[in-house]
Amino acid sequence: MPILDEVRALTPAIRAAAEQIERDRSLPEDLVQHLAGLGVFRLAAPRTAGGGEADPITMFEIFEELGHADGSAGWCAMIGAATGIALGRLADSTATELLADPRFLIAGVAAPSAGPWRLPAVTG
Repeated sequence: MPILDEVRALTPAIRAAAEQIERDRSLPEDLVQHLAGLGVFRLAAPRTAGGGEADPITMFEIFEELGHADGSAGWCAMIGAATGIALGRLADSTATELLADPRFLIAGVAAPSAGPWRLPAVTG
């Protein structure tokens, strides 16, 4: 079964947990484990290292489905999956070693806001 179909099958359980997610300010461990088992957090990681190397449309559809079930679940999945693209900057052997651990997850956001990273203002 394609991952999007598996995520769709999971959405009723996510909706049922939405109140708990809000109250606890975190995703339940079993939900995180289930998403990890589906490969959600490896969507952007290189296929050569064991990732999904999914195209942007597929990732968007998965995050959108999760976000409709619960905004926090969609957000956490997006951050955990999209940052996996950083593994493509590592040697294949290093990325493969990291992904060998089923609990491996990168979670972070690179949002430069100053210095040479700042884009010029658009005028006109």
